Amino acid sequence: MSFSGPVDTDDNAVPAALRAFFRNRVLEGTGLAVLAVNISLSLALATWSPADPSLTGSDGSAALNWFGPWGATLSDALMRLLGLGTLGLLAVPTVWAMELIAHKLPQKPLRRMLAWAIWLLVLTGFLSLLPQPAGLPFAEGLGGTMGSLVSA
Repeated sequence: MSFSGPVDTDDNAVPAALRAFFRNRVLEGTGLAVLAVNISLSLALATWSPADPSLTGSDGSAALNWFGPWGATLSDALMRLLGLGTLGLLAVPTVWAMELIAHKLPQKPLRRMLAWAIWLLVLTGFLSLLPQPAGLPFAEGLGGTMGSLVSA
């Protein structure tokens, strides 16, 4: 006898408690993954050094960044693009990760991502208007290239 197609089942085939259990574990796992990526990016940015090899130049020295040449390149690109606005790049996904870990699904995710992008533009533009303290290695200003473009 051959299989003739899918077997119809009702929603009671898998108990609601079991469905909720697996849903919560998926949300927690996703939140922890986002948080791990965010922490890794934070550490790469925290160990950023202008002397590290990057896309804009290298003197052949070893990268001082904790994540090696990949972390040095990524953090240098972000610092040049956003400057201190990278704090805004990290803050919002941290909140989202905590919401996922708390089993809260994001409401209107596209609107939240658009608001995040607009907030990054406003933040970098504001930072580029501030006077740059002496001794900071930001050639593009505190708001990076993006902030200079927004505030111009």
